[in-house]
Amino acid sequence: MDTQAKPPAGRYVIYNRVLSPNGEKLALTYPGYQREALTLTPLHHSANQIWILNNWDATTSSLTPETARNTQVGWGSGNVPIVLPPGNYVWTLASSAGGYIIQDGGKTVYWNAGEAVANTKVSIGGDNGLQARWIFERV
Repeated sequence: MDTQAKPPAGRYVIYNRVLSPNGEKLALTYPGYQREALTLTPLHHSANQIWILNNWDATTSSLTPETARNTQVGWGSGNVPIVLPPGNYVWTLASSAGGYIIQDGGKTVYWNAGEAVANTKVSIGGDNGLQARWIFERV
């Protein structure tokens, strides 16, 4: 895969490259409490759709919800990203054809949109093409 730089540190809304069946951009959404799977909801730039990207090193970054600044996104049971107390959870982000990919540090799995419908859980698994590509829009 031809990858380039990750997005710079900052505040973003992150939405999947694949639109919903209704033509909506589906944004990564914090459910409002910890240990629950991140979901995809129609993009409206609400506070629970804003994420803080912090660079950890040259290839990895951490993600924190704007509304829960003392947390980080980690890997939850059931292969889903969840929000946890801070614990040095980092992800590999890289530019690729169609958008950014979000992978574990070992670059073995990807964040996926699954069926790309509103209120679906984000999953962690194989490369599902554009469903594993994300747009980072600075806010």
